[in-house]
Amino acid sequence: MIQKLFAGLILTTVVVMPSHAAITIGALTQLCGYDAQGRELAPSAHASCQSYMAGIIDYHDLFRSVGKTTPSIDFCLPQTITYTDLQRVVLEYLQSHSSFADSPAASAVVIALHNDFPCANSMAPLTAADDQATEDFLYSEDY
Repeated sequence: MIQKLFAGLILTTVVVMPSHAAITIGALTQLCGYDAQGRELAPSAHASCQSYMAGIIDYHDLFRSVGKTTPSIDFCLPQTITYTDLQRVVLEYLQSHSSFADSPAASAVVIALHNDFPCANSMAPLTAADDQATEDFLYSEDY
């Protein structure tokens, strides 16, 4: 009896658990956001927001170092940029793309950084006219 119960519990867990937990654009907007008085929406949320961005940047740099990044969506950050500055850039992009709230945030962070800090060999920043390309990239799992 206990074995059947345990097997059922494991099967239920496997069926309902996603293959991975992705941070969405909506969730990252909350982590990076501020209220009308300039206070964080959650105490010390900037640390989580900036840590998430640091992970994306590290991942991007790793792939670039082995020649595996997509040059068209590349970004080159200035040496003097702070994570507070990056948070503002990314938050602005997230807020202007709130219709993609359920999309993975990692792609949005890459596009935001690409738009503000493109490399010399990159394609031009994505604009509102590129909404279909942006949507395709945001909903893809390629990045």
